[in-house]
Amino acid sequence: LMATIGELERHAQPTGHVPIERLGTIRFHEVTYQYEYDPQRSDALNGVSLVIEPNTTVGLVGPSGAGKSTLAELLLSLRQPTSGRITIGDIDLVDIQRSDWARLTALVPQDQQLTPTSIADNIDFLRGLDRADIVGAAHRAHVDRDIVAIADGYDHIVGSRSQGLSGGQRQRVAIARSLAGHPQLLGLDEPTSALDATTERFFRRTLDDLRGKMTIVVIAHRPTTIEACDRIIEIRDGT
Repeated sequence: LMATIGELERHAQPTGHVPIERLGTIRFHEVTYQYEYDPQRSDALNGVSLVIEPNTTVGLVGPSGAGKSTLAELLLSLRQPTSGRITIGDIDLVDIQRSDWARLTALVPQDQQLTPTSIADNIDFLRGLDRADIVGAAHRAHVDRDIVAIADGYDHIVGSRSQGLSGGQRQRVAIARSLAGHPQLLGLDEPTSALDATTERFFRRTLDDLRGKMTIVVIAHRPTTIEACDRIIEIRDGT
């Protein structure tokens, strides 16, 4: 137990001290990241430099293991670069107050998890949002009609295994959860990898609706997702 506590303390996330209200231009400056548990000590990312302008939709493409998810996690400050730095405007990301950065950003992971509470609570996610904000987020995620068609609607209890919701509906509820906080930067990790064609069309409509209104970074494989992006960044072998 003490060894585990010591490990967590040695890798504590930086708290930051600079407040931020608006998302500026994102720049990666020669960013390298290395996983400590990698026995070969190879770089997951090696000297990556790129620029992401505000309110653009950027697609990350490349083979499995190329470093796409690592780049997205660094961007959302879930990991810190081994070397190099990431700046937002002229502020180093590690110096930004984490509470502000958490408010400005949202992530929809590939394997989304819903809690055994109501659909409304899953979208709210302990933020104390008004019902209007919850419904509005569901509408932007194109899942509102599905929810109201279920018995009890937004008050439907999802259950421990997401009973009553299909995989595509769970994905759109997860997207609604991220949108409910009105983020300025949205990360989507392979959002259509396991979706059927109908749900993929709903997702594309959501991307089209959000385009130009926030910065979106999406790990993309399917052509319909790639077509919705303003820029494509290809990652191979961490470069």
